[in-house]
Amino acid sequence: MAALVLAMFSVQRKLFWFTGPLFGLGFGGIWTVSRAYVLELCHPEERAQMFAFYGFVTRSSAILGPFIWATTFDLSSLIMDERKSYRMAIAAMLLLMILGFWILLKARPKTENRLLGNRYF
Repeated sequence: MAALVLAMFSVQRKLFWFTGPLFGLGFGGIWTVSRAYVLELCHPEERAQMFAFYGFVTRSSAILGPFIWATTFDLSSLIMDERKSYRMAIAAMLLLMILGFWILLKARPKTENRLLGNRYF
């Protein structure tokens, strides 16, 4: 989210070049931790279903993300210049990241199975 905010408000090329590696670090960490987090959230008997849903969500986001970006850019370019339209598209992505973060905060494991050490709802 910090990289999106920096990209949205960067006016100098040097600051924009700083945001690229920040995006890489952030998304690399998300992709690395997400599978372990899914394992922690789900009941051991439901792992196959959760990973199927996880795969569906990741494929859907690969389609919806660029669609929302392009739609936001196209609609905002009707009333703004190109630079502001790009900032609006970045703001739309930031809004989606905040929404996803809020959902993750609500999806915390609630109980702990002391025998297996796994946490699930």
